[in-house]
Amino acid sequence: MKFLEDMLHLDNLRNIVVNVIGPPGSGKSAITYNYVAQVLNKRQPVVFVVLDQHPEQIRLKMSELTDIDSSTLDDLLIIVDGYSHTVGLKSNTNLAFNASNLSDFSLTLSAALEQEVECVLIDPLSTLVIHNNELSLLKTIQIITAKLRGGASHSFITYIEGIHTQSFYNTVRYLGDINLILKREEAENGEVIRALHVHSSRGAPLDERWRPFTIDSQGRIDLEIKK
Repeated sequence: MKFLEDMLHLDNLRNIVVNVIGPPGSGKSAITYNYVAQVLNKRQPVVFVVLDQHPEQIRLKMSELTDIDSSTLDDLLIIVDGYSHTVGLKSNTNLAFNASNLSDFSLTLSAALEQEVECVLIDPLSTLVIHNNELSLLKTIQIITAKLRGGASHSFITYIEGIHTQSFYNTVRYLGDINLILKREEAENGEVIRALHVHSSRGAPLDERWRPFTIDSQGRIDLEIKK
C-alpha cells in the first residue's frame, strides 16, 4: 500500500481526513483495510468504526492482512462498534453506540480518541443514513471531521456512491482534506475493472489520472499503482 502513501502524499501530511467515495464493489474497503493493516504492522494504534459488519469479522480480516500476533492486534486495534446494537446483539466492547443516535456516535468516537492513535477508519459512514436524515448526518460529519483532525494523523471515511443526494456528496467533499474517488466497471468478458483517482486535495499536488488496481482473493491490493 505504499502507492497510497505516495499518491496522497501522506508522508508529508498530518491530521488530515480522506474521503473514499465509490459504488458498491469498487474496492473502498479493500483499499482502506490494506492501509489500516500497514499501520498496524508498524505497531501503531488504529481506531476502526464498524457499521455494517460484526467486529469479529474485522478482527479476523485484520489478522489475515497483518503479520502481528493476536495479542498485539488486540492491543493496537481499537474497535468502535456501531453494528451490534443495530442487529440486536450485545457488544463485546465498551466503545459501542446506537447508530440511530448521532450524539452517541460522536461521544463514543471522542472516547476512542482520548488515546493517541495513528489512523482512524469509519467504514462506511453511509450506513448511518439508514437511521438518520441527511441534514443531521452532515452536521455530525462536520463535528467528527474536526475531532479526527485533532485526534489522528490520518483518517479515512468511506461513502457509498449513489445513495445520497448530490448536495450531500458536495458538502462531504468540501469538508474532507483529500477526496479519493473509486469506480468499478465490467468488461464484455465479465472481468471487473477497478480504478481510483484523487478528485481534490488540500496541501498536496493534485494528480487526477485514473489509476487501475486489482484485488486478490485474500483482499490484498496486488497491483501497485505506478506514477
